[in-house]
Amino acid sequence: MDAPSAMPNSLQPMTVVQVVDLTFRVYREHFIPFIGLVAVITVPLTIITLIAVPPTPTTFNPASASSVGFTLPPEFWINIAFTLILGFIQLVLVNGLITYITSEFHLGRKVGLGEALTAGISRLGTLALGIFYFGLLFIPALFILGALTVLCGLVVFTLPVVLYLGIALYFFIVPVLMLENVGASFGISRALALGKARFWRALGLFILIYIITLIITIVLGVVVGFVTVGTSQPGSLVDPGFVTLTTIAQTIVNILIIPILPIAFTIMYYDTRVRLEGLDIALAAVGTPDPSPADVESPRPTEPILAGRDIGNIALLAVGVIGVTLAFGALGMGLTGLLLQ
Repeated sequence: MDAPSAMPNSLQPMTVVQVVDLTFRVYREHFIPFIGLVAVITVPLTIITLIAVPPTPTTFNPASASSVGFTLPPEFWINIAFTLILGFIQLVLVNGLITYITSEFHLGRKVGLGEALTAGISRLGTLALGIFYFGLLFIPALFILGALTVLCGLVVFTLPVVLYLGIALYFFIVPVLMLENVGASFGISRALALGKARFWRALGLFILIYIITLIITIVLGVVVGFVTVGTSQPGSLVDPGFVTLTTIAQTIVNILIIPILPIAFTIMYYDTRVRLEGLDIALAAVGTPDPSPADVESPRPTEPILAGRDIGNIALLAVGVIGVTLAFGALGMGLTGLLLQ
């Protein structure tokens, strides 16, 4: 292993800005292996998707649309299936290995992809099982909420709870399952407890990273627009050449931005454990060289799934979601009015 250059003592409480700064430092230090890892996973799956569901020309006929209605083609659902598969593989392999490499860098050690795969392969099965449990819990919940919305509007009361628990669990599920010596079920409860304890801080980090990656995506999207302009056929809803070029361009953009979020949440995971559980002290007390979170016993959560603090957070989240929805709705209506003038 090679020592990273000028590595600071990072096992200290950090501000969100410091977390973001260190995130992009880790990204720069490991740019080639991170990009290579994402490309190795996403490019073959993208090619398989294009081969399995080749885009075919589709034109829009207003007369037929009004008479028979608009139905989604089978290709749409196949694309959805491939997207879910890609997302699962990305969370397990890409996010898992990026999390491990970031963790080692944060602890003052620098490893390559091969070393990360060798050291972390024993945790990938647990991580995959935990991600599967996560999907099994929350994807059906979203469908149930959709049914409740149609039937009686009870979503107003249930959606904030599901959103809160899902978001809180998402923050640290990969770092906990990848870095700690825990099983899938215990790891989920650990990730949920840590996510709830630092909910607003982690959410703020997510929003900040999202804004940064959105700006990067927009800039790259403008470049893509210049490249693909003029490739679509007039009157065509789905043009094969345009869709293929757009898919390739979007894949390149995704390869560049996908590593950023798992890096950020790994650093925030360490910040959370240092603040709440004294991880820095626990690691210093370990009698083995190069200790990691797996060498420290993971504390068991002591609070129930929903405590008093969580109810307040859920209420604030509900108000925030309603406020953002109303703001975007008003903005959309305003833009529509301007366009119709």
